[in-house]
This record gives sequence, C-alpha cells and structure tokens, in this order.
Amino acid sequence: MPSEVAESRLATTLAAGGRLLEESLDRWRVADPEGDELVVVSG
Repeated sequence: MPSEVAESRLATTLAAGGRLLEESLDRWRVADPEGDELVVVSG
C-alpha cells in the first residue's frame, strides 16, 4: 500500500489504543487493545 495510507492506518490504530511492537523500514508490527497483532506494510 502507498506509504501515506500505511502511515494513516498506523496512526489510526495507535489512536484507538493500539501499541507499536516493532518498527522497521516500511513495516510496523502493532497490537490492538486486546493484544491481537497485525503488520502494516508499505511499499
């Protein structure tokens, strides 16, 4: 997905109570408030 879309989705997830678990170039692993994990990828 385009980087601006990925970054927007990441920001939305964090604003909703998610936690950033890991960050690398164009890839973010996050957890929602219940602990479910997902990866947002840009590129």
